[in-house]
Amino acid sequence: MIKYISDKLAILYFIAYSVILYIGIPYFVSSRNLPKLIEKFQKRKYRARDLQGAFHVLYPVEKTLYFLKRRLKIKKNYCFRKSLVLLYWLRKFHIMAVLNIGLKFKDERKTYGHCWLTLDHKVIFEKSDRYQQYNTLLGKKDCINYWTSS
Repeated sequence: MIKYISDKLAILYFIAYSVILYIGIPYFVSSRNLPKLIEKFQKRKYRARDLQGAFHVLYPVEKTLYFLKRRLKIKKNYCFRKSLVLLYWLRKFHIMAVLNIGLKFKDERKTYGHCWLTLDHKVIFEKSDRYQQYNTLLGKKDCINYWTSS
């Protein structure tokens, strides 16, 4: 079944569903099942009229996730949660975005990371430039790129 996204009610649906995903991500995602999870994102088909239409729908979703971050005082993994929720919807629209995960090791016990989305090698839904510090590509698997800082 193909649905066309055009009215405000549909945007509210996307926001509500995204909130559920955002809150539930820590409970069903691990590093081993992440590629399998992303493959399952493509089962149900939606059709945005174009790429701009998809971004028109996802912009309020991103704003809602940012509001949740502030309201629930989430300090860890926000970028991962946000990127995974937005990747979910982009894959549903058959837009082949790539999830990028960057890790930086300070010492043996401290690791820092950031997560962002790219589309045709351009960063999307990212306000900060934190992704620029991860400049060495470690590897690719399916639609995930792994980065580190040099």
